[in-house]
Amino acid sequence: MGVAYFNFGYVRNFLALETERRKTEEVLANALPDLIAQRLKKGETTIADSHAEAVVLFADIVGFSKLALKMSPRYIVDLLNLLFTRFDRLAEKHGVEKIKTIGDCYMAAGGLFGRVTSDGSEVVELALDMVEVCDEMARSTDYPVQLRIGIATGQVISGVIGEKRTAFDIWGQTVNLASRMESTGRKGQIQVSESTYWRLKERYIFEKREGLVLKEGEEVTAFFLVGRA
Repeated sequence: MGVAYFNFGYVRNFLALETERRKTEEVLANALPDLIAQRLKKGETTIADSHAEAVVLFADIVGFSKLALKMSPRYIVDLLNLLFTRFDRLAEKHGVEKIKTIGDCYMAAGGLFGRVTSDGSEVVELALDMVEVCDEMARSTDYPVQLRIGIATGQVISGVIGEKRTAFDIWGQTVNLASRMESTGRKGQIQVSESTYWRLKERYIFEKREGLVLKEGEEVTAFFLVGRA
């Protein structure tokens, strides 16, 4: 009668490959939206989509550069990590997609994968919660932390770029306008584009701001969010 031998080497190799596969999936899940990660795993090499009704948010910490001069590098990293981790959780709660952080700026968007209402109110609710988080942090620390937030609504293009540190990103005039809404806003306030206002004016109270000139020289109408109706 022959003797059966169990190939432990094969099992070790299989387990090692399975471990690496799971690590790769975890990296994709953390770095990319779930639907995008799934498409990459299925073999798509070029991912590019158009979204007609996206709602883009930019949030910037006011006076961060001056604040950083007073703090140690460790404190700065801990502060940003704490703040942005809470923003990530809020974005997930409201069904809004985090796009990326750029220095002390946080960028998110709704309406990319059908995870937003017709008026985009999830993004506004995220913005209101973000302001509240900063207010809480300012009360509990010696340093005032305030946000300046800008929101715009319209068409964007999304896609995955890069071979190293592959990143999901969005582009278009709506993205640029959301950035301008942030940079021309006021600390502690949320400024929205006119297209955002018309979709949300029944649910929220706004203060009109006319004659706002962007750095490109374009004059636009914008609105500050005062509160819920």
